[in-house]
Amino acid sequence: MRIKLLLTFIFFNILINSGFSQGGDKILAEFGNTKITQSDLRNRLELSPFISNRGGGSRDSLLSDFLYSMIAEKLWYNEASATGFEQSENFRFYFEPVEEIILRDALFNKEIKSKVLLSADDVQRALEKAQVIIKCRIFVSQDSSLIQSFIDSVNTGRYKSEDLLPALPRFSELQNTPAELKLGTLRDEDAENTVFSLIPGQASPAFRTESGFVVFYITDKISSPFSLTDEKAINDIKSTVRERRVFNLTESYLINLLTPYRININEQLFTAAAAEIHRILLTLPQAPSGDTLMKPYALTESDFTGIKSALGKEVISGEFFRIDDKIITLNRFLSDLAFSEPLFRSGNKNQVFQRLSRLAKDFVQKQILTLEARKLNLGNDPAVMKDIQSWKENLLSQILKVSYLDSVRVTDSETEEYYRSGLSTDKDFLLINLTLVTVQSPEEVENILRLTDTGTSFESVAASYGRTDSLVNEKGVTGLKPALLLGDLGRTASSLPLNQLYGPIKRGSSFTVFMVTERKEVGDSVKIDFEQNREIIRNHLFVKKLNRFVAGKTKDFADKYNVKVYPQNLQDIKTTDIKMFVHRLMGFGGRIAGVPLLDNWAEFIDSTELRKVLLP
Repeated sequence: MRIKLLLTFIFFNILINSGFSQGGDKILAEFGNTKITQSDLRNRLELSPFISNRGGGSRDSLLSDFLYSMIAEKLWYNEASATGFEQSENFRFYFEPVEEIILRDALFNKEIKSKVLLSADDVQRALEKAQVIIKCRIFVSQDSSLIQSFIDSVNTGRYKSEDLLPALPRFSELQNTPAELKLGTLRDEDAENTVFSLIPGQASPAFRTESGFVVFYITDKISSPFSLTDEKAINDIKSTVRERRVFNLTESYLINLLTPYRININEQLFTAAAAEIHRILLTLPQAPSGDTLMKPYALTESDFTGIKSALGKEVISGEFFRIDDKIITLNRFLSDLAFSEPLFRSGNKNQVFQRLSRLAKDFVQKQILTLEARKLNLGNDPAVMKDIQSWKENLLSQILKVSYLDSVRVTDSETEEYYRSGLSTDKDFLLINLTLVTVQSPEEVENILRLTDTGTSFESVAASYGRTDSLVNEKGVTGLKPALLLGDLGRTASSLPLNQLYGPIKRGSSFTVFMVTERKEVGDSVKIDFEQNREIIRNHLFVKKLNRFVAGKTKDFADKYNVKVYPQNLQDIKTTDIKMFVHRLMGFGGRIAGVPLLDNWAEFIDSTELRKVLLP
């Protein structure tokens, strides 16, 4: 059996299928003012990848683990909020870009999306145009009088298309190109309506464009009917008209909003940050040409920590630019880069600086839009507040967990003792064999899943991609290896069922899809060189200690906040069998996950002990 996590892209807003709505939204868990309802769990589960490996991967185990993971996340958030982590610089660095993209999306919904409506006449006109293909020649000239004379001469009706120019030699200097027009080909809807109303042999009025005056001369109109009972075709037609109106209204809105502003970016701060980023890119493997990186690179969390440290607090808190009376610091630009994860393909200084210059200009536009959203108090909209709150809870819970890392550091003596006495008997220490593919984009992942969904085995797909990862051979196979030698990927794979497709897992700027094809317990016969693998063994033991620590803390928090859980209410929750990884495309650009991705806290929580605390 295979579990495929589908990559789905939704334009502008998440639309929850109405089939998810069920009567009587029962409470699953509660503490203080916090409640988790059936719809909360259902909507988040449907829009994010989550696999339970306990209870044979049954649906009951999945729902139970997801619920306890949601409870754990909210508990850790509450503790983080109570202890002041919400004011920490680290939290603000990673949270503010998320908050702002949600505000910009709300602005888009108010100023653009809500104003694009299709009347019955609009739909009827679109259906008529969708059933016609226009064959034409497009004439262009900078000379308005010449183009008007051409229109007047053509529309006498005395000329056929094939002898038009020979009969009118004075117009031979006009640039002309054959073209085929369908619904949505032209950006200007009024121009499209005019052109589609013409008959063969007629020329349109002149339309003024950046290229000059443009005229469409109709040579043929071809009927292309479709069934009016085809709901998908009709929805696609509506979407074509709606998206064009959205595009044009967005362009007009941005021109009106941005034109009054004159923003000056602090060149000294920009150069300092760009130099640090360029320094990092120079350390990466370069292609033989010297100007291109071996593979595209997105700056990591560690990179940004290093950049901020190298620049110093005074520099990163300096005024990068100002909008009205609001100061935007260099640190905010860096946080936006960390969030948007732009790919760098070159280590060439000029190209790096040019790339960052474009990103800085985009950032200015983002900040103006965010400021406009705040002026309209869109952050007080209940739906926006709920959206922002879900991301805040997710991020703060993770930051609190990371803050405890020093509490579970593994010493040299602990590492050596574990190697000598605990390694061979550790049930978590396994030999596994993986087949995997690592690609650079979600679209490539979608292509892989599409291939497997249409009958191609994942082994064949991996072999066709070849050696996409340093962990595998030319057939995309790791071979039977200790899981701990495969890093985070090995830890995840250790608990997965055999022959199930899993992923995507984001690793740096790449995405990995993989399958566990073989698993064996480690016995005394397996020898691992201690000195060569000391740090790998230390990291393996560190994760085990962290999991035990997190489990204990979660139980303590549950007791502290007096959580009550009602697992019987899980029974009547209906969900689909499709595991989705949804990307939400946001208004005015950018994208985020459809919902915050939930860590599987249940993997290391002793649910038996936790239930003793949680059950009322």
